[in-house]
Amino acid sequence: MEKSTNTSSFYWSFDYYPKSEEARRLSTNLFSSLKLGIGTTNQLGQKQLQSRITAFERCLSSLIARSKLNQEQQLYRSLDKRAFSGKEQGVSHNHFKLITTKMIGKGYLSHAPGKLYPEQDFANPDGSDAPMIWNGKASHYTPTPKLIKLVRKYGLKKKGLSQHFGKDKPSVTVEVRRPSLSNGRQKLRGRVVPQSELLTDPLYQAHKKEMELVNNFLSEQRLEGGELVGLKRVFNNYTDEGYNWDAGGRMYDIDQNGYQKLPKEARSCMTINGEAVAEIDIEACFLSILCGLLKKPLPKHDMYAIEGIPRQIVKSWMTISLTNGKLATRWPPSALQALKEKLPTSQIPTAGQVKKAVLGRYPWLERLSDEGIGWSQLQHIESNIMLQTVKDLIAKKIPAYPVHDSVIVPASKATIAREILAYWFMAKAGVKGRID
Repeated sequence: MEKSTNTSSFYWSFDYYPKSEEARRLSTNLFSSLKLGIGTTNQLGQKQLQSRITAFERCLSSLIARSKLNQEQQLYRSLDKRAFSGKEQGVSHNHFKLITTKMIGKGYLSHAPGKLYPEQDFANPDGSDAPMIWNGKASHYTPTPKLIKLVRKYGLKKKGLSQHFGKDKPSVTVEVRRPSLSNGRQKLRGRVVPQSELLTDPLYQAHKKEMELVNNFLSEQRLEGGELVGLKRVFNNYTDEGYNWDAGGRMYDIDQNGYQKLPKEARSCMTINGEAVAEIDIEACFLSILCGLLKKPLPKHDMYAIEGIPRQIVKSWMTISLTNGKLATRWPPSALQALKEKLPTSQIPTAGQVKKAVLGRYPWLERLSDEGIGWSQLQHIESNIMLQTVKDLIAKKIPAYPVHDSVIVPASKATIAREILAYWFMAKAGVKGRID
């Protein structure tokens, strides 16, 4: 599997198709001018021709929709045949090679061969860890000014591209993984349970129905400034017998380039059906839920404010501790490096020093390990709060886009969104949370 080293690169999936007459005309004429309908040795049969047309429509539509007619926007795609084993949306390995070769040859597409990357740099299109067999070279493709000029000639502008290209609805809206494992050196994410093994589980069917309701409604809305292919709910720690679907459960954007991956500042610039947005979130969500579980009142002031220690350090330590279900006494290397980058002029205290300071304000946190409360339980409660909030808003015909512990709505609906989110937090966590 290929992955770009440039964080602005997007994965070239084939989930877009021409929707408008202008987009279909562009695709048909460019297909003809590239002579893609001509076989190399023999004349194409009707079935072969239609297969090639479909593949080209998918490649071109996804290239335009994902690059947004930005000639500096790179897309990356694996050239390994295994990445095309399922003929993704009708695009086989041979189709992709032929189409990109023709487009490069005519100056519509530029191609930058990649380099070998370490295993840990690779990820699936949804951001999860990729199988090791997908390691390989990252190939990057960029639309050229010639292609952009041609696209605009057919009336397709950067604003309004969603009117010309449709997106596939997600095929998997509920995912569950087995428990994580360790190879002695690092933690390995649990394997995904095949959908075929879940079909007879009534709880799986109920969760799937809920997510279909959410996705169907959101697919009818016009989100500008961010992408949404669809949402899927991801559960964890699956067991073959008596699984209760009570570990994890967050709603994740299926597309790794989707709106959830945008910085908060960028999300604030989005619009929903032409209206500015408001993002409503829960302050210190996991810590607030923990207060509810342990029957402790929420502090009246900033929950991460500890005298003498920068807020970002306290928040990072708290996240690590609540995720692991025990109070951190050492910084993970990645967390320590992130703090040094965020606070380059600050002396980072040891995790043990932070623990002592935090317990001075929250002595009851000492019980965390004894209570056996970990991230999967906290995240499950959080996910239920967010799902019920989104469902209630949708029932009122209000578009609602979740981002783990926050929800994005049209700005005019911010007040009602706060009320609903506050209601469900109290109902699920047993304590009155602070809603920003």
